[in-house]
Amino acid sequence: MEDVDEQYLEELANRWMVQVSEIDHTGIGVKKCRMRDLMRDMCVSKAREESFLGVIEQQDLTAAMTKSRRIAIRKEFFVPSGVEFQRREEAEMVLRTPIFVLGRLCFLKMHMLKESSFPSLEPLSGCHHLTKVWLEGIIVEDPHSSLHNLEYLPGSLAKLSLFNSKLKKDPMGILEKLPNVRFLFLGVESYEGSEMVCSANGFVNLRLLVFHG
Repeated sequence: MEDVDEQYLEELANRWMVQVSEIDHTGIGVKKCRMRDLMRDMCVSKAREESFLGVIEQQDLTAAMTKSRRIAIRKEFFVPSGVEFQRREEAEMVLRTPIFVLGRLCFLKMHMLKESSFPSLEPLSGCHHLTKVWLEGIIVEDPHSSLHNLEYLPGSLAKLSLFNSKLKKDPMGILEKLPNVRFLFLGVESYEGSEMVCSANGFVNLRLLVFHG
């Protein structure tokens, strides 16, 4: 199988569809390669035609994206697989865009910078196709709210990763109710407490649970 992969990769390089950036230790095989700009532009153009993704420049944060299933936002630095925000207001603006309102999103990765906190995650509750979520940043726990912020996560989730959430309340009572979650990763500073409790009937489909202190 590996030989076949190498043959295909070599053919792509010979056709100038990818650029070889590093050769392996044998001096013959390809260790690293990058997509050429022309090929990338063609792939992005085709993906837009198929409504597979949408790219929003910083000045177009409120642009209508009613059909995309993935979203990437470009700010002053390149973010290859998700969205980074410096201010809570930026995240709140994006969460109000049509891609969330219409619930077509299937993958979401958001990173709050400089100890910023996420706004309400309520827009995610209508994203019934959302299967993978990565949230890095403080998740606010409002004691006066009837619902915890994590309770807005849709039941369609299969993979959830939390980092630097700084949760004070044990999140297991909420997360164990997600019926389809199979992978749960609680990263650095995701929980500030000392104890977590799961019920016997929780996490009915969980296959992997990872803690990272």
